[in-house]
Amino acid sequence: MSAEQRDAPQPWRLFAIIVTASFMALLDTSIVNVALPTLSRNLGANPTHEQWIVAGYSLAFALSLTAAGRAGDVFGRKRMFLIGAAGFGLLSLLCGMSLTPTMLIVLRLLQGVFGAVLIPTVSGFIQQLFSGPARGRAFGYLGMVIGVSTAVGPVLGGFLVSVLPEGIGWRSIFLINVPIAAVIVPLAWRRLPHDRPGARETLHLDVPGIGLVSVATIALMLPFVLATSMAHVSQAPWWLIGVAALAVVGFVLWERREDAAGHSVVAPRDLVRTASFDYGTIIGTLYFLGFTGFFLTLALYLQAGLGMPAWQAGLIQMPFAVGSATAAARAGRLVSTWGRRLVTLGLLGALVGFGSVDLLVSVHPDSVNPWLLAALLLVTGVFSGSVISPNAALTLEHVPVTRSSTAAALQQTMQRIGGTISITAMTLAFYATLPAAGRSGAHVPGISNATYSGAFSASLHVSEACFAAAVLVALADGRRRSRQG
Repeated sequence: MSAEQRDAPQPWRLFAIIVTASFMALLDTSIVNVALPTLSRNLGANPTHEQWIVAGYSLAFALSLTAAGRAGDVFGRKRMFLIGAAGFGLLSLLCGMSLTPTMLIVLRLLQGVFGAVLIPTVSGFIQQLFSGPARGRAFGYLGMVIGVSTAVGPVLGGFLVSVLPEGIGWRSIFLINVPIAAVIVPLAWRRLPHDRPGARETLHLDVPGIGLVSVATIALMLPFVLATSMAHVSQAPWWLIGVAALAVVGFVLWERREDAAGHSVVAPRDLVRTASFDYGTIIGTLYFLGFTGFFLTLALYLQAGLGMPAWQAGLIQMPFAVGSATAAARAGRLVSTWGRRLVTLGLLGALVGFGSVDLLVSVHPDSVNPWLLAALLLVTGVFSGSVISPNAALTLEHVPVTRSSTAAALQQTMQRIGGTISITAMTLAFYATLPAAGRSGAHVPGISNATYSGAFSASLHVSEACFAAAVLVALADGRRRSRQG
């Protein structure tokens, strides 16, 4: 297909279908955060349940991405897109009918699996349908959709939770995905192009490699989750971090051996030895480490800490997402000329933004000005929106189309693992700073606003450290690119 054909109107109509699916999956993440306090009260969930409800989805998503990306390359993106979208809609329906925290956690894990089947096909279709500057614009619009879903989620979730009865409001945040899936699946069936890029291949999953990644991720995540419900953080099984490190070493050794033997692996040599892919994946992982848990702890701070209703907490979060969506659309056009400098600037600005929010709640811990907080979130969102889509484009720029789904899955696996650890680490930092009475997810009048502000500030330290590390990696990649001319 020529560049002119790829820039024709038809690819953009197909693009609308696939990004709507992304919107559905991403909306599900952002909308849950603001509804979590109400959900917890209604189902009787404790802080550990809360972490599993949010992080469990991200964990299942991350651990399923590699197999899902490989399946997209072997069986065709359209087939996997349809399975992912239909399954996600069905699991959303079942989540909305949950009766216990455990039931919801299990369904969220399954929902994460179907999300993992769906999302890599989106990046794969963009690689297939577009090239050159048009591809950068497409990734920019995808970033804008990510920002819009992040903006709409808290506001819509807060509205639904506030206007509907408590036992129905939180269920509606899952059920809203059902009509979206019902529209997307038939359209995709009729209009998305058939593709069988690996029709003569077999799946050949690297089961030991996936298993080692799973062990490493779960071993790293569990201490943070278990520590939340313990009287003393030191009682958590922190020795599991050593198990995670051993699993990582085993993974590296296994991948090298299997790749040298010509077997299918999670991290193929031709991807791992591509510098742009390596740097971009590390940057994306650090970004999600510092970014993902922020909205959960912000929702807990605003509702459980300051006693705000869900709709108001959603509105305060909205400027961040609006700024992010606006910047992402523009960044997609600038990435072809600015390159890694654009990502570096975005990371540095986001670091300053999160530091400013931290300073605000630390200087005025008893009474935070919501308008000033919203303004800081707007500016932070603008810089943050200049990171995701440009980094995705730069990470995949030297990846062949036949590897696009596998590469996108590996990239997003690392990002989702980062997001999973972010949720558990930032939630632990928040709850560990509070007395035991404040760990219910509900506003406790006996605990001062200053105490909640200190808890939120502690969680922000995780974001600041991760963004600082991401800036250093981006600067290193910028120097590498400059030396290569």
